Amino acid sequence: MLFFMSLFPYAISIVASHFSNKSAQVFYGIIMLGEVLSNMALTNAIRKENPEFSFRLLYEVNDPVAATDVLFKIAVIILSTIGKKTPTSIGGR
Repeated sequence: MLFFMSLFPYAISIVASHFSNKSAQVFYGIIMLGEVLSNMALTNAIRKENPEFSFRLLYEVNDPVAATDVLFKIAVIILSTIGKKTPTSIGGR
């Protein structure tokens, strides 16, 4: 999880500099998806070691909200690759 979290500043700066670039958007989406999946794996590993522990708002593997979140992120990544290209500057220069 720390690996993906360490890439957030880099991914955000790339997207901020190249907002209309599909590769930058996909890179950011993969970082977000990797963080969510690693958080789910960490939560699952902790639950196996201590089943009585309450996670409250953390992701659980069997949680339908977590599954919806992952599917939504995957759909956004796919849509960003097939989306219409937008102009990079105001005024079309």
